[in-house]
Amino acid sequence: MTVFKLGWTDHLDELLPAALDLLPTTPDRLGCKLSGTPLELELLGQLVGTEAELRALLAPLYRIGAPGEEIISTLSYWDAQGILAEDENDQFTHERSRYAFKSIPAEGSRTVLDFLRKWPGTHDSAVWKMFLAGGAVASVAPAATAFVHRKALMLTAVDLDWTAEDDEATVARNEAWLGEFHVAMQPFTSDQSYQNFIDGAETNYLRAYYGTNLERLVEIKRKYDPNNLFRFPQSIPPSL
Repeated sequence: MTVFKLGWTDHLDELLPAALDLLPTTPDRLGCKLSGTPLELELLGQLVGTEAELRALLAPLYRIGAPGEEIISTLSYWDAQGILAEDENDQFTHERSRYAFKSIPAEGSRTVLDFLRKWPGTHDSAVWKMFLAGGAVASVAPAATAFVHRKALMLTAVDLDWTAEDDEATVARNEAWLGEFHVAMQPFTSDQSYQNFIDGAETNYLRAYYGTNLERLVEIKRKYDPNNLFRFPQSIPPSL
């Protein structure tokens, strides 16, 4: 695998829309996460291919600006996963997600950057991120498995983290910002959300997580767990 981590601190207004246009057009052999903070744009991923091919694929971004951070390595598959895996140590976090089923236009990129630049701030971080979808995921029909979001082009999310040092007023300001950010991105994405990013603020969570598969999943739940033993606040109920 060719594994890469690239970071830019300049030309973000040009780079973000360019990246969102480019990445969905790349071969299925490339997988990546694009992350934006108030100060940086980061591209993390892997390509089943060579470094030369990777550089050719990302040439449009390099033409806008050379990354300030560039780590590119050729590794075995499992060694590559060790670099790509996230370290989840945050004690206080709230992540809100939306799937995008079509390209995000330039206005969507401006919305992302505008919200990141007016982040109220905590003792931790705030990140907008996009995971590239498609490929083998999209080759399976949405109704074939429990996972309904097969045809999405990308998964987007805003990840807000804070610490015990942040008082209630600070957390409240940040939660308000997160909610506004989530609403502002809907015109460019969809009302579907990723069920692995459980979101206590999502009011229509069953449809957001399971879409048109919900009725079938409720039927299975009712058959195998009629007493609702396996449950949590946003779990699938035995009846609607």
